[in-house]
Amino acid sequence: STLLKKGHSPNEQSIAGKIAINEACKRGDLDIVKLLIIYGARRYNDTMFMAVSHGHLAIVETLLKENVLPCDESINYAGIYNKEILWCFVRYSTELRPPQAGYLQSKHYKNIWTSIVRYSYMDIAEFLVSTNQIDHLNRNDLCTLLITACCKSNAPMVKLLIDIGADRNLALSELIDTHIDSTIYKLMCQDVGTPEECKHRSHIKYATTIRDTLNNMSLFGDVYNEPFVWTFVAGYVKGGVKMEKEIWPYKPGLL
Repeated sequence: STLLKKGHSPNEQSIAGKIAINEACKRGDLDIVKLLIIYGARRYNDTMFMAVSHGHLAIVETLLKENVLPCDESINYAGIYNKEILWCFVRYSTELRPPQAGYLQSKHYKNIWTSIVRYSYMDIAEFLVSTNQIDHLNRNDLCTLLITACCKSNAPMVKLLIDIGADRNLALSELIDTHIDSTIYKLMCQDVGTPEECKHRSHIKYATTIRDTLNNMSLFGDVYNEPFVWTFVAGYVKGGVKMEKEIWPYKPGLL
């Protein structure tokens, strides 16, 4: 503190390239971290990770209140090794975020949810749902999480993800060649159908999307003669997809 009072910059590096605030986070010296912040210490990309990787929860909370958001590495590390710190990240938007501070972004929530499902943190998942922190997940995100939960044989997590909108048809079509627990299988297939039926519906839906796209493109000319369009469609079909011929009113000979 004496050096800081004499006008030394809190951002000066040692001969070895070490930065004061990162070293304080690493050692768990909360008072020094707060002092450096008061004197304007710059927070670097790995400042939060230093606190997370050494398990210093109080410093993590302090950094969050100073609008230092976690990087991917911090979230992933907390997910594997320190559930309490992962909880801290989750609570940021509802309890810790100071006025005018930034919010967690979609990328943060996707990584948090990935850790939650991968390591079966059901209590955190239920908290996120109850506090409506699911809007950042798109259809593909939810499908990926549902597939992971199925592979982990986590029935409560599977049910929760289905309840918040995860697409069982899409997930089952991806799980067609994967062995999953019988309880999970029944839960996934309830009112939906077998993986084979889901995969067929998924292909037909995708084929219809391509057809509609081509119909829209036809407004701008004879795009059906464009090689790149039909190369794409032919490649999709040759990849093992069985499509109904009536879906393709144009060039039926291609199928």
